[in-house]
Amino acid sequence: NRRMALVKVSLAGAVTALGGGVLQRKLPRGRLGTREAILLCTGAWALCSLVAAIPLHLTSHLRGLDAVFECVSGLTTTGLTVLQSLDTQPHAVIFWRSLSQLLGGLGILSFFLLVSYPGSAAHRLLQTEATMVDVPRPTPSLQRTVAITWMIYGMLLVANLVVLLILGVGGFQAINYACTTTSTGGFAPHDLGVGQFAAAGHPNAYAIELTTIVFMLLGGVSYLLHYRALTGRVSVLFTATEPRRYWLLLLGALALVMVETLTLPANWEAMASPDSAGLMGAGIGFASFRAASFQLASLISTAGHRTMALDHPMFGPGARQVFLGLLMLGGCAGSTAGGLKIVRAAVLGKSLIQETRKLSHPEGSVLPVVLDRRVIEARVVQSMAAMAFAWIVFAGVGGVLMALDSSQGSFQCLSLSVSALSNVGPSLLPVQQTALLPPLSKVVLMVWMIAGRLEILPVLALFSARTWHQ
Repeated sequence: NRRMALVKVSLAGAVTALGGGVLQRKLPRGRLGTREAILLCTGAWALCSLVAAIPLHLTSHLRGLDAVFECVSGLTTTGLTVLQSLDTQPHAVIFWRSLSQLLGGLGILSFFLLVSYPGSAAHRLLQTEATMVDVPRPTPSLQRTVAITWMIYGMLLVANLVVLLILGVGGFQAINYACTTTSTGGFAPHDLGVGQFAAAGHPNAYAIELTTIVFMLLGGVSYLLHYRALTGRVSVLFTATEPRRYWLLLLGALALVMVETLTLPANWEAMASPDSAGLMGAGIGFASFRAASFQLASLISTAGHRTMALDHPMFGPGARQVFLGLLMLGGCAGSTAGGLKIVRAAVLGKSLIQETRKLSHPEGSVLPVVLDRRVIEARVVQSMAAMAFAWIVFAGVGGVLMALDSSQGSFQCLSLSVSALSNVGPSLLPVQQTALLPPLSKVVLMVWMIAGRLEILPVLALFSARTWHQ
């Protein structure tokens, strides 16, 4: 079986290399404008997902559509999965999923296309693929900026791996969790996720969860701030405007969830659930804090790891509303996190305040939006508002389409749509039911995952007649 799997994967690699060679020779070369960058970037994500699905389809029981779904989820670092009984899957399948998230974390084009398209062409591609929030570079050189980003990415990966190995996580499990945590992806080699260690009675289960929390949260912080921290200004990870909101939002969400968890009598009964293995006997206060802090860190960083399902009886209706809000918001700009981004929420919130203040000022008054003592240009605010509106429309339409196409509840479908669009992974729909979704719902989720990874507007541009007739 292993020999046959190796033959199949080698064949898939040969076909891919041959196809790449043919495309390189046949496609015309010329100036890469904004339109071409959009088409190339969105096409590359779709094509890479199809290519990545070939070895997965050949070496697992996944059908063609499910294999493509898994690879789209992997490369976009979403973490939605249709693969079950993970502990019985071949190691090659599990590692391929994790590797896809590691490659997709910083963008599959961010490094490779710099070699093929130097200069302004590379800049256009990176602008299309990366976050559309203006993030300062560590250095003026685009090539050096990418190199620094990948260096920090590798350092976080190695540090996470080393700590997990010290804590007694096996080598194969450690490399998989390190890949999918650093990339804020969320694929796990076990159906219980990180909760597998507590369920198995691992002596360092809590330390493993704390380690994962730390690296998930670091993954949700801008890589520019990581660079500044490495150059001696560690305090910026906590004092800069966006990460400060990031930490405060996490603490506020944790306080809200804990208040509800400790005041609802039904949550005490939840400790008897089989999913709470490893938490029983620890006390409801500590157990709920442990569970809530992990899930909230996973959602705000969009890492997607879990120790228990979001629809677990321990979490009440208020907690699930908080979860949905964090699914939408996401982490910091310039990181591997998805979602709307905290900086957008901050700018739009300040814009709302200024528009409200204008009502009590003379007509024609100009009240600029200021963030970090810097005036945000009106065109930037307008762009952010357009993106946020498009995001909300996509989330709602996706939820409606899946509700019409499946037998799932409207709230579960909305959470699934938001999860795909934010590239988070967990939703209020269990994995078993996600795997049973009709084909149309899975196609919608795949489109939504790629749209969310490219921040929607480049995908919308594909449906504009102007894009095709310039």
